Amino acid sequence: MLTRTPIPLRPLIILAIGVLAVSSSAILIKLMQAEGMPSMTIAALRLSISAILLSPVAWLRGRDELRQLPRRSWLLIGLSGLFLALHFIFWVSSLEQTTVLISTVLVVTSPIWVSLLEVIFLRARFGREVVFGLLITMTAGLLIALTGETTPETETASNIGAVLALLGAVTVAVYLVIGRSVRATLSLIPYIWAVYTCGAVVLVIASIVGGVPLTGYTATAYGLIITNAVLSQVIGHSTFNYAVKFMPATYIGIATQLEPVLSAVLAMFILGEELFPVQVVIGIQILLGVLLVVLAPPKTAGSE
Repeated sequence: MLTRTPIPLRPLIILAIGVLAVSSSAILIKLMQAEGMPSMTIAALRLSISAILLSPVAWLRGRDELRQLPRRSWLLIGLSGLFLALHFIFWVSSLEQTTVLISTVLVVTSPIWVSLLEVIFLRARFGREVVFGLLITMTAGLLIALTGETTPETETASNIGAVLALLGAVTVAVYLVIGRSVRATLSLIPYIWAVYTCGAVVLVIASIVGGVPLTGYTATAYGLIITNAVLSQVIGHSTFNYAVKFMPATYIGIATQLEPVLSAVLAMFILGEELFPVQVVIGIQILLGVLLVVLAPPKTAGSE
């Protein structure tokens, strides 16, 4: 008879804190945009601050690992950082165009795209759940145009935002797949510090080339970006990696699907965003499709 080891209360509480911290991200970004901070600046400063905050720990615990990394691993880290930078550009920009619900519910479809990339590049097998999840999610994506907006202008903006959020999901999936081969030989903190640093460099250079200033904004905007970096990037993702030691990774995947729900509720109270019934229906449909993939049994790479 099989027995299940109960999950301690502390990891569950910490996981709940992590989900809440990540769910605040879209709200904080909207508030920064209201303060006049461009999306490119938000993305660049968020990753830069996160990299700076992680630097002491990364170098104290992982400098020897980083020094011994071969050139190929550094190239993969740089490529992974590039796609992480693209993820933030697309996703943060999507929040300028559409609601928190539509943006977050589309950006958390990344497990779908990770599965597709693993099938294409890592020869993983397509599970039945992945097929169903993909069909459900793609159908819901086609319905995004019916967001309940009342004018052609707002409807067009919402559709653009949906596309940007979807691109954000695809690029973060590429970032995750590329990073897996490096992560197998490098500890967590040194790895995420290296990737965050590479992504930050890409975004800062893009800001300078694009003429997007990184300074000159209000104290409120800078306070919000620091809060965003600490809560969502450092605390949020760290709690997920802590909790995975005490519970299956599937539980973490399910918990992260609560982000759009909590973000939408926060947006109603803090930003006054209205949720149209069709948006809620589409959001639920997309989350169901993603959950099918998250709950799918592990695939065997290279098997027939």
